[in-house]
Amino acid sequence: GSIRADATYDFKGTNADTTNINNPTNKVPLNSANATEDALNVTAATTRFGLDFSRPSDIGEITGKIEADFMGSSGTNGTGSLRVRHAYVNVGKWLAGQTTSPFVNVDTAPETVDFNGPMGYGSTRTVQVRYTQPIDANQKLLLALEGGDVDNITTGNTTVNANGVTSSGGNRFPAFTARYDFKTADNKFLAQAHALLHENRISSNDSNDEEKLGWGIGLGAKYKISDVDTVFANYYHIKGDNRYLLYGNPAYVASSNTDGSLNISESEFNSGLIGYSRTWSPKLRSTIAAGGIWYKDDNGYADFASRAATTAATRDGLNKTLYNIIVNSFYSPTKAIDLGVEYTYGQRKIFEQLDP
Repeated sequence: GSIRADATYDFKGTNADTTNINNPTNKVPLNSANATEDALNVTAATTRFGLDFSRPSDIGEITGKIEADFMGSSGTNGTGSLRVRHAYVNVGKWLAGQTTSPFVNVDTAPETVDFNGPMGYGSTRTVQVRYTQPIDANQKLLLALEGGDVDNITTGNTTVNANGVTSSGGNRFPAFTARYDFKTADNKFLAQAHALLHENRISSNDSNDEEKLGWGIGLGAKYKISDVDTVFANYYHIKGDNRYLLYGNPAYVASSNTDGSLNISESEFNSGLIGYSRTWSPKLRSTIAAGGIWYKDDNGYADFASRAATTAATRDGLNKTLYNIIVNSFYSPTKAIDLGVEYTYGQRKIFEQLDP
């Protein structure tokens, strides 16, 4: 495990979630807001501890991991609630339990001080059953069925309920994710391809529901130019999901027609992330990274987000474009200690308001 303390200082304006140690670019106050500037936030809730284990058995060696931190309570640092990060067992090619989803890009993303990471990054950990098939020494394929109600809709949430829908249907099927890895024999280059399929489902009662397919694809790469220089890049296209990548809008808006039938209008977006890291010495390293998310603006989701009839609070929470730029340095006076400093600049733009 590790003992960690984080501190953030917000120069331009805090968002409503003032107890969040991360830098939530998707929630920063808009230019029209009279936001409170110059806010300091400190926590040690990012401290984590864990246990790796291994034992022989009649069906082969059983390995596993249990890891937790104190970033519970929806990611806020006010209470320091315990949160399970990893809890899984692995036998041969099979894994069962909670760990990082194959759809996210933890292996091809730059290092940041921010606990969440840059725009266009994801580190979602899910309960899953996963199968890994090595192809050769440099290639492998991961396939997983992941649990959880991925539509993320809640009763009374006007952001995702356009009108008349007060209940999530709950997913009937697990999400399907996949990842293909390719690396060179010298380990200088790593490429990954990601895929996602899941069901979005709403219902007003047991005999009235609506379903649509949520899906996503992604590509990521990391290349070590020299012993001290590394570049990173990632791209995703996602429709009807906000669970796997950071900073996204709700996955869809739900509405009902005059006859009581239901509609789902899914969000659709692209995201991109690039980064460069350099090791200046055995004790000093730095990274610069830039990421962005841009939503499709000619579908039913965008129309809902733009309507003047939508409340200002709802409209201001549905972003059309976001980006951030991160510059950091880490100093390690000894192997067991890292000291990091980071500056983040970000902006967001909401959907333009249409006439009623």
